[in-house]
Formats: sequence, structure tokens, C-alpha cells
Amino acid sequence: AHALAYVRERGIGDEILSSFRIGFAPDDGRWLYQFLRSKSYSPEFLAETGLFSKNHPELSIFRNRVIFPIIDERGKVRGFGGRALDPDARAKYINSPDTAAYNKKRTLFGLNQAVGPARKRNEIVLCEGYIDAIALHIAGVTHAVAPLGTAFTDEQARLVKRWVESVVILFDSDDAGRSATLRAAIAAEGRGFSVRCVRLPDGMD
Repeated sequence: AHALAYVRERGIGDEILSSFRIGFAPDDGRWLYQFLRSKSYSPEFLAETGLFSKNHPELSIFRNRVIFPIIDERGKVRGFGGRALDPDARAKYINSPDTAAYNKKRTLFGLNQAVGPARKRNEIVLCEGYIDAIALHIAGVTHAVAPLGTAFTDEQARLVKRWVESVVILFDSDDAGRSATLRAAIAAEGRGFSVRCVRLPDGMD
């Protein structure tokens, strides 16, 4: 109930919940391991998924979090992001670590949703995080994606170059956001994109 209340507060309705496949990880850190073991997944395999602590192999790294699947352009889930529901959590957002299936430098959140609209517009919008990307989709900006805990990388630029020639950067206007905007612009221009940056009015971060 508290996870659902969180997403509702951010204007996320059932259609977006379903299309982005947003979920919830319960606070029981051992539930996932026990569930997957009951489905005959081996401890060795589970250790390679990025879902569990390296020091405590039965303990999920995602606990009491809203879960955002990171899905590639072909619709395959590659990893997960989690937003803490506990205000005292040490990290508000965490992502899956790099695995054989997931590399954060070569993936963008929302890409599976955005590819079609981006190709039609010959443009993609970069924003900072999952909630930002989802908010833009709710507002009708359905060609928005977000890097995953990094600035926009050369690998990500090379990926989206397959579909578009223009990049719009919409990051926060604080110091960190301006620095990330500069790095993203350099990466995009290095791949030959036409680049525009949107400056948010004060208080709209």
C-alpha cells in the first residue's frame, strides 16, 4: 500500500504502471532468494544475477523499494532500479550492478518505450532519472529516456545514433545538473548529434 501511495503521489496511473512494468520489492530481504530457489535456480546462477549481496548471498539488494525494470529496445529486462520508500535509507536510488546481461553505460531507462516516438521525431530527450522520464511520458513527451547513474556516455550516444540525429538534454539546473549537461553535450556532439539544452526555471528541478 505504501509503494502504491508513493507512485500515485507522483501521478503514475495504472497504464504507466503496466507499460513500464513498475513493481515493488518487499522489506523481507530473503524472500526473493527463497522464491527463486524454489523455482530450481542454483545458488551459483543467482550469485551472477546482480540481485543479491556479495557478502550475504541470500539477501536481496532491493528491499522496500519501488522497482523500475530497465528494459532494452527489444523489450528484454536487463536490470532493475529501485527507489527507497524508507526516508532514512542510506541510498535513495540504487541500480543493478553490471552483469553479463546489463551494462549501465550501454543502456538507457525508458528506451523500449521511447524508441518508436524518437524515430518518428528524429530526436530523443535525455533527463536525469526514472521519475523524470516517466513524468515526461505522462506529459506526452514519449521520446524521453534517462541515463542510469552516470552521465550520458559515448556508448549510449552510439546506441541512440541508430535511430535519431538530435538530442535534447533536460537535466536539473543545479551545479551537478549543469556539469552532467556539459558532459552529455560533449558525448552527443562527439557522435555527430545536433544538441539542444533545456534550462529549467528555478524551483522546477
